[in-house]
Amino acid sequence: MSNNRSSGKGVADTRHKKGSKKNIGMVEGLIDEAKNFYNSFGVMSKRDRYQSGVNVALIGIGAWMLWNLMIVVTGSLTPGVVVLSGSMEPSFERGDILFLWNNKDYVQDDIVVYELPLQKIPIVHRILQTTQVENSTRHIVTKGDANPIDDRGLYFEGGISDFHLTPKNILGQVKAFIPFGGRITIIMADYPMLKYLLFLVMGAMAFVNKDR
Repeated sequence: MSNNRSSGKGVADTRHKKGSKKNIGMVEGLIDEAKNFYNSFGVMSKRDRYQSGVNVALIGIGAWMLWNLMIVVTGSLTPGVVVLSGSMEPSFERGDILFLWNNKDYVQDDIVVYELPLQKIPIVHRILQTTQVENSTRHIVTKGDANPIDDRGLYFEGGISDFHLTPKNILGQVKAFIPFGGRITIIMADYPMLKYLLFLVMGAMAFVNKDR
């Protein structure tokens, strides 16, 4: 979503140019790693290849266990997300990694991440207002800090005809973040074919023995 703050246009343009240069640098680094992997894999012994395969499997199992531990601790099925748009600038920028906590007691001004039934893309916005209704249900309306209007139009497009969220739509409240920690996700979103190159590089990092 676009940022309508004209006073920050120059700063936003500068950030975009710097971000583009960083993205190009990361892509070039991925290509170099892929070349190194191709050159090194051919000289590895069969035993080293098997051992490297085990290492890849252990890395995958470890990442899966860590993710599930985070789910248990935070109470959120999605304990971490990457910011994909600039709708929350300057609080958060594209590529920031957000860590969520599902406290189920959201109030006005909380920054939350929600998901719509027809659009399974996490959206990070601030709670603009909450309204208590019958049966202890709360209606929630959100808005991006950099957006001129609230999100009720998004709700309708995403399959919610009542023009409001309820706590069940919210994945969690933002409790911490890592600036630009998920930039590689942004690059893959902008250039989908690069995800295959990334997988190749990840294999290179696990398979190639740097001490050889």
